[in-house]
Amino acid sequence: MGKKNKKLEVKLSNQELEPSVIGYLEDSKNSIIGLIVFFSVFILVAFNLPVISEYINKYLGKGDDISSSIVNDDDDKDDNKKNEKSDSDTMHDLSDNLEFTYKNLKFNSFSMSCSNGCTLSMNVENTTDSNILNTSKKYFFELYDNNSTMLGRHIFETKKFEKNKIEIYKFKITSNEYDNASKIIIVTKDIDDYPNYELTDNKLTCVFNGDTIEYNYDSNKISSIKNTLELANDGTTNYETALTLYSKIASNYNNIEGVSSNIIEVSNGFTMTTDIDAEKVNIDRLENNNYYDSDTDVKVVKFEMEARGYNCK
Repeated sequence: MGKKNKKLEVKLSNQELEPSVIGYLEDSKNSIIGLIVFFSVFILVAFNLPVISEYINKYLGKGDDISSSIVNDDDDKDDNKKNEKSDSDTMHDLSDNLEFTYKNLKFNSFSMSCSNGCTLSMNVENTTDSNILNTSKKYFFELYDNNSTMLGRHIFETKKFEKNKIEIYKFKITSNEYDNASKIIIVTKDIDDYPNYELTDNKLTCVFNGDTIEYNYDSNKISSIKNTLELANDGTTNYETALTLYSKIASNYNNIEGVSSNIIEVSNGFTMTTDIDAEKVNIDRLENNNYYDSDTDVKVVKFEMEARGYNCK
């Protein structure tokens, strides 16, 4: 710690032309500290002058006419985020030449037809060098009419979009969608985006075109699944092809522990019944997106099955 120099009494010399010592400046660090404090206070006051002015004007009753000129960069960033339009907010007009990219997936070649059921098809290209998963966040498309009223939602069934690959996807749509759809949106959703649903009798039943699936719940878990598929014999080769295909599927299912499947054919068609013990079976082995693991929340089943065209309640 520095010591102060001794203070001397101011005294003028009586001799002529001799330099006289009037006094000594005190050599102290206190003078430097004081200078630093002075400039710090000055800078602080200058920086906060708008705020101080606003406070004074408010005190004087002029607060409504004065606004602070200090800008918060974080607020600007928040505003920019609010103003940014995400891909999922982009609504596109359906046309033959429509093409757009969403999350590195390119969509084009849209077409609709309505013979022997209505369908919408599109090409989807993964433009990256890696697979894009369709698991935790799943891809959907939504169709809207000219008034931007949603007509239907459809889920992409694939578990991943292969890298550098173009695939054609075909979806069953309703006649109402075919007649009135004029806009489309691609979106991704995870479980948090799905609306909640409460079971009334521990069972969720989903029905679509002769296909009935019952999901039985026990303590919020799927205990069993019962699937009944009825297909009419229309006298075409399509029926024969379907019968052969489902007979093979039933045979494969019966080789899996916890699954029982059989087909009963009559003159006007066939009925396939499959019973699944969801707590015993590895659902992935069944290769059917309509079947879910036992831990699957009922809201997931309902939301995704309705995006496949089923009516669930």
